[in-house]
Amino acid sequence: MNQKAEAIRAKRLLEIESSRYGLDDRTKLSASFFDYFDQLTDEKASGSKSNHSIWISTRHHLHRLPLAKTVL
Repeated sequence: MNQKAEAIRAKRLLEIESSRYGLDDRTKLSASFFDYFDQLTDEKASGSKSNHSIWISTRHHLHRLPLAKTVL
């Protein structure tokens, strides 16, 4: 599992360095998964209440993870 995670991380770093997707390196490096997830959660508010509640609960649990404060 750890080997696969490292392979994914290496691939993402390569994408950042090569700017294959037209994004500035700083954009991806400074991007926050939690900001992105919070944005998605807010967008789910217009859908069903139970679905939005699941997103809120997931966000809560993700923020509580010890790795949530770790930066790659």
